[in-house]
Amino acid sequence: MTTGYETERSDLEQRVLAVINSTNTPIKFDNVQHLVKGTSVVETVNGLSEYIRVTILNNDSETIEIGGTRTRHNGEILFSIFVTSGTGTDRARELADDLYDGFKNRAIGTVQTQTPTVNRIGDDEGFYHLQVSVPFYRDQT
Repeated sequence: MTTGYETERSDLEQRVLAVINSTNTPIKFDNVQHLVKGTSVVETVNGLSEYIRVTILNNDSETIEIGGTRTRHNGEILFSIFVTSGTGTDRARELADDLYDGFKNRAIGTVQTQTPTVNRIGDDEGFYHLQVSVPFYRDQT
């Protein structure tokens, strides 16, 4: 079975849409100028009270069979949750819970996710920033 980085990205982004669209929170995907909110497009984060930025990071790859050709590609999905600064942490933590539940130990197309971690980043240009990190891997022959 041959799978690649584009399939990985597509599988993960489709899952992001499925999990986040129910929250009605705009999503900012990597290297895309606009945000997605349901079936609508939001041009900028200006004036928003919350949004989630999604970044897919690829890490090391390794051969996982002695004498074999199967390769394991490791990575991490970073969800940066932004809510208006000074409004408390409840909403950011609700979104973190949705992401945690939606991505913990899931088979998503070609990808297998593992247990997420939630970290407080703090105030960031008028927003309170909480980050959910989801390690994942996919195998390729």
